[in-house]
Amino acid sequence: MAVLRPLAQATEAFFRRFGQETAENEIRWLRAAFDNPRSLLFVPKDAQKPEELDATLAQALKDRVEKHKPLQYIIGTQPFGGIEIKCRAPILIPRPETEWWVSKLAERFQPTLQRRLRILDLGTGTGCISLMLANHYPPGTVWAHGVDNNPQAVHLALENAKELGFSTSQEDATMSRAERIKNNIPSVFTAEVGDWMRQGWLPMGCKWECTSGWFDIVVANPPYISRQEFEELDPSVRDWEDTLALVGGSPHYQTIAGFCQASTSRTKPLPRLPGGVMVMEFNDGDAGLIHKIFSAEKALKGREFWEDQYGKKRTLFGITGKPQYLPISDKFMVHDGKFVPRKGNALIARTKKGKKVELVDEYDEIRDDPVASHRSKRGIWGIL
Repeated sequence: MAVLRPLAQATEAFFRRFGQETAENEIRWLRAAFDNPRSLLFVPKDAQKPEELDATLAQALKDRVEKHKPLQYIIGTQPFGGIEIKCRAPILIPRPETEWWVSKLAERFQPTLQRRLRILDLGTGTGCISLMLANHYPPGTVWAHGVDNNPQAVHLALENAKELGFSTSQEDATMSRAERIKNNIPSVFTAEVGDWMRQGWLPMGCKWECTSGWFDIVVANPPYISRQEFEELDPSVRDWEDTLALVGGSPHYQTIAGFCQASTSRTKPLPRLPGGVMVMEFNDGDAGLIHKIFSAEKALKGREFWEDQYGKKRTLFGITGKPQYLPISDKFMVHDGKFVPRKGNALIARTKKGKKVELVDEYDEIRDDPVASHRSKRGIWGIL
């Protein structure tokens, strides 16, 4: 009875605070966490005692109500695009809006062992974006390099990568294609502590031997809410998640636009994205500002604004040039700076004068080194 009373009291307060539907769902997730080996609440079956589990549940509900502690920090994990991401305060919790656009991005590429996808992940946090992409593609076809100014985030991202079965070795990241295939190397996630907002900053991954300083994709979920918006956030966000990962906006957008601009020039600092792709999440209502910044920087050859599952413009997808060596999915072609769904082996388009033109995809073997691919006669995969 001594345990049941606190649990009953905590449950009653929990239902008052969150309402029946949310409360029932969260209690179900908390109970399921007792059986999840990756959860902080995990208890082996042979060691589970009902009164102890009830006491743990009562404390979890109390923390949710009184301390506003996020459920993900209590359980210790968050499902994200088919994988389970470990979460720890104050590292930003993966959001469903982010999962939405990462899923859409994943459909556009088709890396292989011969041509892996190289990803630069700015503000990697838990590593969720890169790790979801790596999990989506066949083993050994992705190298992602995460950057974050918070050492706790970098440690957590690498921990997530290891537990999900990815390599975190610099040696594996820079290994030749033949050696990777011979040794059956899995996809690789490396990470570093770095201030990517600092002028002249270069990611460590650009300096490693054999990487050539090239990335195919830059993904970013930068801080983008205003200070006023931050102050109005629910305490479960404002009091627990890293302020530096939340408050930002225009300066971060401009820095990322600068990366894209530098990518078109061999005389500017790395990272370079010659013919690459940039994908950035932004604040609801900032689409006009984003358009203005990226137009002023002349950073993109083509751009798309993606809406999230709630109908809000949330993500910028941009091409920095002619991506003639990107491993594009056979479901898409690139025309006039945009990814276009393919219809069979050709695409019928109209010119500005209304004339119908048949756009036929051209393909040549894609070399592992983008520089070599760039110099090849027609190193094209899905490019017009």
